[in-house]
Amino acid sequence: MPKFAIISPTHIPGKKEEAWENFKEGGYIAIVSRIKEDLSNKSMEEIIKMVRNMPRYSGRQLSKRLKEYQVFFFLNKGDYVAVNNTNDGLFGIGVISGDYYFKKSGHNTGSTNPDDFYCHFYPVKWLVTTYMKRKSILKPGEKGWAPYGIISIKPDMPDYINRILKK
Repeated sequence: MPKFAIISPTHIPGKKEEAWENFKEGGYIAIVSRIKEDLSNKSMEEIIKMVRNMPRYSGRQLSKRLKEYQVFFFLNKGDYVAVNNTNDGLFGIGVISGDYYFKKSGHNTGSTNPDDFYCHFYPVKWLVTTYMKRKSILKPGEKGWAPYGIISIKPDMPDYINRILKK
């Protein structure tokens, strides 16, 4: 059974649309990281240790980063992903079409600082690329995605995603 993840295209305020266009045109999703090395041959335990040893992360920030890495590296070919614009809507929905890959400074997040670029990727086949407002997606009383955070995962497809994909 495929998993479902929601991911933000950038952590840079005001640059989500630009970063989404890079996701869409490049056929990928990517995640923010201070770890600028290929993690394809690392176990989750090794990745967690690397994150824990980073001096910039502590307390809640460390917990948040650990969860993001665990979610991102839990994804597989065939899992579904939606790209959000915080609480306003979804930019697109796709399916992961291949394995994790590393590309140093590969995703322009909309920042002029190369340290803000993302380097951890999954290729994605985009199924829906038309912007959808949250209010047009969710039925009254239906719980949607969390507005903030880099990435979150659900064990199965939410009803609102199934409705969109059936159209």
